[in-house]
Amino acid sequence: MPIYLPNSEETFPALFENVINNSGGFTTQATAHALIISSRIFHGELQTIQKENPTTLKDTPVTEKMGFPELILPGTVRNVLYVTLVEGDFAQGRKTSPKNIEVAVSIKSQAGEDLFSCINKGAGVANVTEYESFVHYHDNNPKWLETLRLDVPIDKFAKTHLFFAFRHCSSNDSKDKIDKNFAFGWVPLVQVDGTVLIDTTHNLTLYNWDTKLARGASYLTETDPKKLVALKDTFSFKTFLASTKLTQNVSLLRLLRWKSSTGSEMATILKNFTFIGEIEIIKFVQDIFDALFSILDSEKNKDSSLDGLVFSALIFILGIITDKRFTVFRPVLDLYIEMVCILPPAVNALLSSSVPPRL
Repeated sequence: MPIYLPNSEETFPALFENVINNSGGFTTQATAHALIISSRIFHGELQTIQKENPTTLKDTPVTEKMGFPELILPGTVRNVLYVTLVEGDFAQGRKTSPKNIEVAVSIKSQAGEDLFSCINKGAGVANVTEYESFVHYHDNNPKWLETLRLDVPIDKFAKTHLFFAFRHCSSNDSKDKIDKNFAFGWVPLVQVDGTVLIDTTHNLTLYNWDTKLARGASYLTETDPKKLVALKDTFSFKTFLASTKLTQNVSLLRLLRWKSSTGSEMATILKNFTFIGEIEIIKFVQDIFDALFSILDSEKNKDSSLDGLVFSALIFILGIITDKRFTVFRPVLDLYIEMVCILPPAVNALLSSSVPPRL
């Protein structure tokens, strides 16, 4: 396996992409020409492979796919958020040379307390409470492209936020690192409407470091611009959600939380069902089935006014599963039918909805 070196420290984060695309920005070195490795491919289901090769695969870490496999079976529970540190643009200030900038990432509660061991740096290593990026030497425009995984418990997700601290590092540091912080910023994991932070590149507002503000949680409610001083420095990061319990879709969230809606709102929720998106429906298909059949047999539908809309939603789901793009999800439907005993009132309601209204 050839060993490649970046032409400069600035191009290091993009080294892998440059090599794959053969777009330059890297070189080889005679004294470090190549690394010889051996590999072996195992075919079959993971549990079967591990059982058949206990010695070879003992203590071998398993790296999960960032997204989902082709088939998501009922009972599959996953709830992780991937965060990629992208780049920043920082003022030099009074320093005679550019800064050596490190980003420290942590997850905090609404009380400003750290969530312990909820950040994963990679397969095979223990979770940490704070993630520290690598440091660019004398660079006010660093690009990191480092990805970490947030393993936040589902019951704590809605009441936590990402906290970023920015510090200048030097080789002769003798003080606590926190004394070198010059900026900080934060972003809630869940937005006001109850949906999770969307998958995109986010530009974070940075504030001048204030130990009193940053060590507590007062920055969450502070509105005085003289105390919470915004900086012109910029920082961007990307997020990617892989969850079977949390969603970034408002329409789906309202359907799953239908019990908190009024009877008049239920019709609107069901009419907006087709706006959820096929992939999101497939991921939450079991929860959606549970919600739809529960609606049929609920007090909110005691006059049977929602029967037709529920029937239309079920037909829409069946249309997705029978589509050739999603035929691999047929076993999900079959297994659901086998596992769940549908209430007789729900069955009667569906049979009476022979001509449902259009969504």
